[in-house]
Amino acid sequence: MAIIYKDPEIIYKLGVTHHKDASKRFKKETAEKYGFKNIPLEEHYWEHPVLSRWVPIMKALRLEISFRKEIPKNIWTTKKYNGITECRYFTRQEADALADNLRKQFPLDKYGGQNEGKPGYTKVYFYKFEKKVKYDTED
Repeated sequence: MAIIYKDPEIIYKLGVTHHKDASKRFKKETAEKYGFKNIPLEEHYWEHPVLSRWVPIMKALRLEISFRKEIPKNIWTTKKYNGITECRYFTRQEADALADNLRKQFPLDKYGGQNEGKPGYTKVYFYKFEKKVKYDTED
């Protein structure tokens, strides 16, 4: 049975977005604009971009699907956050290895800003989130 980390201090998120600035995905304004009902990650977590690349949409979607299949969800939070589905807990070494693998798979010279706005491309991002303040999880 896999270990589930309750309210981890650090989580990582691999995702896909159409936003030029991937961090918009985690903002209160975006949640309000799209009617998301849960808490935006930015309210309780500092965001640290690890990498982002502009890649063909189909490659991005395949990456996100394989990520969810191959790396089972291993966190549980007592609060409900927008975008938490793709978040995972990794050790620093695991996160570094995943980021290195993504850099090799999507080198910056081929998948960098030169593809921004090109038809058929979208942004893949990998972010680290670090809890701003420890909150009481007891009822």
